[in-house]
Amino acid sequence: MSENDVAMYVALGTVIGSLIGIFISSLLGRAQAISTFRQDWINSLRGVFSDVLLQAEVFTDVAYQDNEEAYREKVKLLKAIYQAKVFLNLNEEPSQNLVKSVEEIPEIYMGKKGGSKQFKENRHEIEELMRDILKEEWDRVRDGELQWKIKRYLRKRFKAEPVSYHELVVLVFLLMFIIIAGVCIAIFL
Repeated sequence: MSENDVAMYVALGTVIGSLIGIFISSLLGRAQAISTFRQDWINSLRGVFSDVLLQAEVFTDVAYQDNEEAYREKVKLLKAIYQAKVFLNLNEEPSQNLVKSVEEIPEIYMGKKGGSKQFKENRHEIEELMRDILKEEWDRVRDGELQWKIKRYLRKRFKAEPVSYHELVVLVFLLMFIIIAGVCIAIFL
């Protein structure tokens, strides 16, 4: 092997290393931006959820009257529900369950006495669905999009306990090693 060949391999290795560095840097920057946007979205979703619960509380207080005031409160509740629907991914089961539960409120309580008391007794189910959705999204922000997707896939695939952070790190590094080895083999062959 001549000095020119060695210099060429060193230059090629430097260029490949730089490209990998640029690629990883851009991925990390994108992930940070997405994480910030998602955190803002979660905070907005919390506000929307609390508005749905507040409007449901007010509606069930006056729903038994079945008059104009009850109708106005029903409209406010429906507005809050529709706003929540816009924030949610209706293809996901937890979101579907929550929307089904809150959309039933006007039908269940309109014109019925004792609706406020009954709603207070059943409200915890809706709150639990809301907490589950917020927790899942918070896990996505905390873990990062890639790690969250891998955990979700593995959870669905194997229906087992979630993968620990350290196991996931090992898995990602192993995957990166395989990709880099494949690229190097393709370049040098």
